[in-house]
Amino acid sequence: MPKPTLVRLGSISLPELGHFRPFAPNWLTAYSIVITLWGYSIYQTHTALGVWIAVFGGMLDHLDGKMAFNLGQNLSSPLTWTQGMMNQVFGETTDAQKVTRNKRLGAAKTWVGQLWIEMNFPGGTDLGKVFDPFGDKLKSLTIMFCMADAGLLSPWLVGILAIPELAGTVTRRPFYYFQRFTQDSKATAVGKYKALAQWVAIILCIPFQKHWLSPGDSAFEAKWALNWILGLTILLAFASVASRFKWVRRQREVKEVLESLEKTTEHE
Repeated sequence: MPKPTLVRLGSISLPELGHFRPFAPNWLTAYSIVITLWGYSIYQTHTALGVWIAVFGGMLDHLDGKMAFNLGQNLSSPLTWTQGMMNQVFGETTDAQKVTRNKRLGAAKTWVGQLWIEMNFPGGTDLGKVFDPFGDKLKSLTIMFCMADAGLLSPWLVGILAIPELAGTVTRRPFYYFQRFTQDSKATAVGKYKALAQWVAIILCIPFQKHWLSPGDSAFEAKWALNWILGLTILLAFASVASRFKWVRRQREVKEVLESLEKTTEHE
């Protein structure tokens, strides 16, 4: 989608609904979670429709990152926000030219109100840095556990995969447990390849779940290949978490590999 279109969509605001911005990046993430999981539930009985709905949800997931990137402004953590008279909330925002200024964001009496402001912020937010990957994990792990329950994936491997996925989440806002040891919370190149392998495993489950392959087919008997892909996903997931830690990134050989991977996954 062209940048001017993204900017126009992200700028739409409905004052009568509390300055609700329906196309703000964080709302697009929320829509993506709901739509993708809804598509999968429909897929159980209406295969083609469910797949198309899930694909649409995935497109929204891609769009939220481009929206936040192209709008070119970022909001610092609500923990640093200041609240003035009349419950006006101010926060530091940084534009595309890297100019940071204190900006009046709206009125909020509670943390829920501050969360509402951040959900409707037109650019990127610290909330989005954790909400977007959390949504990805929620979607993929939910579907994978369903596939494991159907006997297509190893429940043990899916459970092991959940460990680095959760570990990757706690290195981001609002947790910051490992902040002094890790780099910033943007998506890592290794993490993107992990997500790709994860969704490849999910997609390859479809012909088995829908019984498009009979028990006599060699492909059906080679279903173990799905778990090999899942094993690769686990390795990439642990590597993604490790790549966030500063002591890992300081290793020259590792740093060169990570930088090479990151160049292949940069925004346009």
